[in-house]
Amino acid sequence: MNDDATWIESDVSGEAAARRELAARNRELAVLNEIGMALSSTLDLDTLAGRIHEQAGRIMNTFNLYVAMHDRERDTISFPVRIEGHQRLPDLPPRAYANGLTEYVLRTRQPLLLNGDVVAQARGLGLDPVGRPARSWMAAPLLAEGRAIGVIALQDHDGTGGYDQHDLDVLTVIAGQAAAAIRNARLLAEARGAYRELSEAHASRLEAERLRGVTETVGALNHEINNPLAAIAGNAQLLLRRPETLPDGTESKVQRILEAAHRIQAVTARMANLIHATSMSYPGNEAILDVSRSRAREATEPADGDPRPGLAGPPAEADAGA
Repeated sequence: MNDDATWIESDVSGEAAARRELAARNRELAVLNEIGMALSSTLDLDTLAGRIHEQAGRIMNTFNLYVAMHDRERDTISFPVRIEGHQRLPDLPPRAYANGLTEYVLRTRQPLLLNGDVVAQARGLGLDPVGRPARSWMAAPLLAEGRAIGVIALQDHDGTGGYDQHDLDVLTVIAGQAAAAIRNARLLAEARGAYRELSEAHASRLEAERLRGVTETVGALNHEINNPLAAIAGNAQLLLRRPETLPDGTESKVQRILEAAHRIQAVTARMANLIHATSMSYPGNEAILDVSRSRAREATEPADGDPRPGLAGPPAEADAGA
């Protein structure tokens, strides 16, 4: 009878323990699901790096944690997150790819758990461990499309919070969630960069087409303006060569005509050499070319030093009596 009672009591205790373990696993799965949603809810890489530590701490000891990322093009390792004693450490510049535990996990693309003399075990793997020695160390790779892009590592330096295989399994799940979130964030960053470049190229093309339209219009106007302008300026210059033949008060008027012609010529020359056109508002809800704010190439001065090209002298057919 006593044996039967003992057996029943043992069976009930075992069933209760199994139920407690099942309940703990269900809570753990629920937390892991929440962690996955929390990590996938941000597409900013800096925010995501900090959230990995924040969310992992809900389910395991993250007293000392780091996230390492591998830049394949530069072959460097960067550490967007470094936590010691639950305190975030300042950022470090990227270091060269070496032969440490982080690189081992990157190369093998497999999670790793070491307890006890971590340094000796690492050397037994042919590695050259760097940094502060740990009594317990585990890491899981961040895998994106089968390629290791980084590592999440947890370490215990004083031997009071060692890790086990279950911890490694949980960390591997979190690493998978984090890797997917990082990949999405990177894809978004690349898409934004490509869109920005495309937008800039499109804006440049539109500006080039706009400038081309302006310069073609200005070229036609210059042709139509400069021909009669040259005649006006030429005749004014001829009249000013013999001011004594002019009626009283006429010389100053002719001089103003010539100065106005020079100003018009300067404007048309500037417009003909535009490299960036700027608009200005105009009454009637219109926009017109702002010549003073538009950018133009430096015009080459004529050989005689006159900075007003095209007005060096009168045309051959100019009539002084016109």
